[in-house]
Amino acid sequence: MSEGGAAPPPQVFVVDSQASYVSMPSSKKSSWATAGQRFLLLLLGLAVLGVFVEGYLIYILYQRTEPLSRCGTNPPCHNSSHPLMLEQQNGRMSSQIKTKESNEILPIPPPERPIRPFAHVFGDGPLRDNEVRWNPVEQDIKNMGFNNSGLIILEEGYYYVYSRVEIDFSNETTNKGVFHKIMRNTSGYGKPIELLHSKSTCCQYRSSANSDAEELRSSFLAGIFHLQEGDHIYVTLSRIKQLSQGASLGAFRIDH
Repeated sequence: MSEGGAAPPPQVFVVDSQASYVSMPSSKKSSWATAGQRFLLLLLGLAVLGVFVEGYLIYILYQRTEPLSRCGTNPPCHNSSHPLMLEQQNGRMSSQIKTKESNEILPIPPPERPIRPFAHVFGDGPLRDNEVRWNPVEQDIKNMGFNNSGLIILEEGYYYVYSRVEIDFSNETTNKGVFHKIMRNTSGYGKPIELLHSKSTCCQYRSSANSDAEELRSSFLAGIFHLQEGDHIYVTLSRIKQLSQGASLGAFRIDH
């Protein structure tokens, strides 16, 4: 102690172990936080960029589909509004659009079926051996052969064959009959085959009151036969001199 007065009180320092304190982050933890913030900013930037890109694509799509919405359901308008279709159809479809502006769908024509063989010829007087000669000018023939003695089959099949003749009985004084026949000459047989025949007589058509009545008698024959390729069809009359000008021969195929 000093002599002149009391000594100053001693200084006392108290340490409080319960006092709170703020810890400072380390430099390593601070660098991780900064990297995370940068990554979040990058993701945000990418999201904003994606929104802009999506909006641009929607705008382009709207610009391309707007003409189609104006056209409605008109197919030619749809085709012409597409740039690629315009390039592909340039010069090829323009002429069709000018000549035909309707969108009507035309029906597809059925395929053409081949003409079935048929023939119809007219008589031209007697030929030989009681055969009837046929006029080479007055005829209608398709897919079938012809000569002055008859018809020649070119396709095998079933045919409807017919013949008609007119017989003149004006000079007939007897009751002899006249035979009208359709004959077939084929390579499978050594002689001609008779397909059809009929008999006509004069007396049953005359009466005592009028002896000149019914001087012309018509005979008609018809039937269906299976004919081979190369068959020759012709007509005979047993008394060929009594043949009048009215004579015909015909045939046409009836199967496929």
